[in-house]
Amino acid sequence: LFVHGGVNDETFGLVPGHTGAPFSNVKEWILALNKWKDSEVAAFENDPHSGKNLTTRKGHGLMDYGVSCGACDPPFDPAGTPRTVICCTHLKGGNASPLSVTMADKLTSAQCTNLIVGHIPHGDCPTVIRSGKAIVLMADT
Repeated sequence: LFVHGGVNDETFGLVPGHTGAPFSNVKEWILALNKWKDSEVAAFENDPHSGKNLTTRKGHGLMDYGVSCGACDPPFDPAGTPRTVICCTHLKGGNASPLSVTMADKLTSAQCTNLIVGHIPHGDCPTVIRSGKAIVLMADT
């Protein structure tokens, strides 16, 4: 699984615009999140010049999701951390932090054993975080 920032218990299963409960199935969540992203990109590509600001321009939902300006409901968890796979991080206090046991189990039970992330540079080389059978590889340029 490739995401910009990361996946944790607070970001897993959330898809902007989805009105039901968060997804619990990894593959269904990935498909739904990619479908939403594709629809935002297509809306912009089909009409890139409409709207004069972030709230009326086509595809603005994807930009909101990237800067956590309201794409998720709520966009922040109680600690103020953005709830998006773009802004999530696998660092705590500047140190690599493993996935929760629950998150690692969800990913590996769906045959998703590698989570490749970027977003925040950390050191001079990629960081490998082992969480049971799941591996997070943080590699930012």
